[in-house]
Amino acid sequence: MNIYHLFLGFGALQGGIMAVLLLVSPSGAKLANRFMAALLFAMGLRLLQQLQVSADYLNDLHWWTLLIANLPFCWGPLLFLYSAALTGNNLSKSHGLHFLPYLLLCGASIEYYFYEPQQQQLLVDYLWYFRGELEMEGRVSEFLSPFWQLWFKYRLNAHLFIFHFGFYCYLVFQQTRQHEQLMQGHFSSLESMNLKWLRTLSLVGMVYLIVMLSFNRLPRLIFESDIATQGYPFLFLVLLIYAMAISAMYQPSLVQRVLAARASRQALMPTPAQELAAEDSTSANTEPKYQRSKISQQDAEQFKHRLMHVMEEKELYLDSELTLAELAKEADLSAHQVSQVLNGQLGQNFFTFVNSYRVEKAKSCLQDSSLSHLAIVDIAMEVGFKSKSSFYDAFKRSMDMAPSQYRKQFSG
Repeated sequence: MNIYHLFLGFGALQGGIMAVLLLVSPSGAKLANRFMAALLFAMGLRLLQQLQVSADYLNDLHWWTLLIANLPFCWGPLLFLYSAALTGNNLSKSHGLHFLPYLLLCGASIEYYFYEPQQQQLLVDYLWYFRGELEMEGRVSEFLSPFWQLWFKYRLNAHLFIFHFGFYCYLVFQQTRQHEQLMQGHFSSLESMNLKWLRTLSLVGMVYLIVMLSFNRLPRLIFESDIATQGYPFLFLVLLIYAMAISAMYQPSLVQRVLAARASRQALMPTPAQELAAEDSTSANTEPKYQRSKISQQDAEQFKHRLMHVMEEKELYLDSELTLAELAKEADLSAHQVSQVLNGQLGQNFFTFVNSYRVEKAKSCLQDSSLSHLAIVDIAMEVGFKSKSSFYDAFKRSMDMAPSQYRKQFSG
């Protein structure tokens, strides 16, 4: 046993331990934790199988080989369902269809257990220790069905996995982006409900696939044999398991706030009765409607000025926890009306609208020489930002420079 084997064993053990810790975690996000625990356990089993292959232990336990070989087709669905649980989406039994590819492959693998023991052993050698011997390929083809001959000859399992897992990583990336856009429509600070880490995790998953394609799949296609670099994807997988586990373990409070935020967002949406009442109240109005909303162009203009006046007069943006509902209450409008005006009249969501005022206030503070003793992070907190990073992001997006660079322009 060498260092590579120890690393694989550590990764498999780590996946199992982290899965158990997530299952017993007192976090309120129990459903999400279950999906992540299942994903970590499934990845750990794949590493354990690779350890058996690499250390020549697979011959002793070859009966489970095809079941574990198909298990990576559960990774993508589990990651997607984990993301769905975090973002508050309703899950139903129909989501079980995501595991259909895995179940179909397992069903098709049943014929393996009807082979003679010698045939089973020969097939295992062909799959994991084959070095291009034509004699072995001919012997295996004598008892394999045409489907499995094609499947094993071109290693379709691995190539389809790359497409399958990559597709789900893309879905998770899109899902978290949509979630962030929804939250920006109703909250001025997203630190307590930020899922950028999960989006980054999906990108890391795609990087894993690139590593697998570069160091494992392409060498097999080109050289039709093993080379030293083919173990790299499994080393990367150990790191991926560690990143997923740590991210999930340290997000329990965040998960609760995300779910609360989504519930709040849904509560702000107009009910069908409110939509009907708004339509009836404006049915006699002959003016063009404001885009596709129930607000006329004239009303939208008035509401815009009312919002800006309230924001500037009361400096509501200084409240780091300001929400769309609170702004609507101060302006004596409905949350739906405020959202329509911001999107249509100003071309902004609520998050961007509020932070634009915070940036302007920060610019005034940075220009003021009497405040030069204040650290930039203190100014950020004073104008309503909850963290230095969110302030820097908003300021640089608005001014195309860092706050420190902006302050230097006005320093004596």
